Amino acid sequence: MTVTKLFDFPIHECQIKLVIGDTLKECCDKENLPWDEGLDTSYDAYVQMYNGIIYMVLRKNNPRQTVLHECIHAINRIYDYIHANVSLDNDEVYVREVSYFQEQVLKVFENEVNSNK
Repeated sequence: MTVTKLFDFPIHECQIKLVIGDTLKECCDKENLPWDEGLDTSYDAYVQMYNGIIYMVLRKNNPRQTVLHECIHAINRIYDYIHANVSLDNDEVYVREVSYFQEQVLKVFENEVNSNK
């Protein structure tokens, strides 16, 4: 069984779709995402843009640090999509977006994955 959640980022006119499953292939099959054989043994998780949506694909057993790490990649994809550069001199908005998204994704893990629903 997979868990999915769509997050809107209207100010950037894009969305991130979180997909969590037992395997990465299961997630890709559910969302009709391109799949390369062997990814389940090569990657713990990944982020990609496909058909205008940023997909964050995770396994249910990913450790917290992997989940948080992939959140940063997802927000970076938004910035790539809107052609914005993060400045180390003024990164407050970026850091707030990363923190907000990490919190939201962890809530999905707590409520949908780790709660034995």
